[in-house]
Amino acid sequence: MKQIHIIAFTQEGMRLALMLRTQLEAILFDVTVSSAARSGCGIPAVSLGGWVQEHFMSGNALVYIGAAGIAVRSIAPFVKDKRSDPAVLVLDEKGRFVVPLLSGHIGGANELARQLARMTGGLAVLTTASDVNGLFAVDVCARKNHCAISSMEKAKRFAAALLKHRRGFVLLPEDFADCISVGSVPPELSIVSADDEAAGTAGDALFCISPAAESGLLQLVPSCLLVGVGCKRNTPAASLRNFVAAVLEEQGLHPAAIAAITSIDVKADEPAVKELASFYHVPPLFFSAETLRAVPGSFLPSEFVRQTVGVDNVCERSAVAAGASRLLVRKIARDGMTAAVGIRHVHISLA
Repeated sequence: MKQIHIIAFTQEGMRLALMLRTQLEAILFDVTVSSAARSGCGIPAVSLGGWVQEHFMSGNALVYIGAAGIAVRSIAPFVKDKRSDPAVLVLDEKGRFVVPLLSGHIGGANELARQLARMTGGLAVLTTASDVNGLFAVDVCARKNHCAISSMEKAKRFAAALLKHRRGFVLLPEDFADCISVGSVPPELSIVSADDEAAGTAGDALFCISPAAESGLLQLVPSCLLVGVGCKRNTPAASLRNFVAAVLEEQGLHPAAIAAITSIDVKADEPAVKELASFYHVPPLFFSAETLRAVPGSFLPSEFVRQTVGVDNVCERSAVAAGASRLLVRKIARDGMTAAVGIRHVHISLA
């Protein structure tokens, strides 16, 4: 969450809201405070419906200081999906109880509830089963480690199996063992390889961490792939997008694992490259020819490319320049476009 939006309904609640804003801003949250009634604190009153409509779809947290029923009724028309709904919490005006109402795990409402309770001296009222039982939560892990979840239905089945058996398993594919490290493993989880008997008998109590498209398994997809591209001037955006999608599919790589699109700086104004990064919701990273020439390693050279932009390879070199520890996919060229895929090291904390 980038921002926390707080709304209060009484003068006492507004005093609590202003105190929370001070403490939250001290730990680098961006906080707004609104009042749904005349507060006497210099905060003008706003329409509750307008406030919810403005902030609910922003992806930021909404904090109500007042009755839970007011919060529930006001957000009801906007609630859609746990993957996109924001964190919504409610506190009483004394700050005695902090209750996450929505998106406790993926949206971070439970974690924020704990923080707010520490500030007010109150109690965080958590009702999610994994928190009540002190067990690993796969959706919390995904959020904290910037991973995508391959299937929310499979995530639910994993959580149910873990709750039932108090034992879960994490599969780390050997193909990525040099690039994906895991730490802070809770006692209810065990790390296994594909050859371990547990990997074949764990059923729903198993998930894997991998940038590959692993069909059939619950998967946490880490943000670790760096896709280097090159293209002719004025290449249609759809052509480059379809080309990269085809490369990922052919190589069995999950698109949610893309961390950045990389290229040479002369392509910084190329619409197809910028639109490709926008399509995958990742930043485009550009490097000068001088920087790319200095990248160590063995790359597939092109004399034409060297004469055109001053370096013999753009896609592979830019992926490595962006931090790839090795190349998973060497340069593939089609119809005036090139692509390569590198992987950077990521560390996944399971606690």
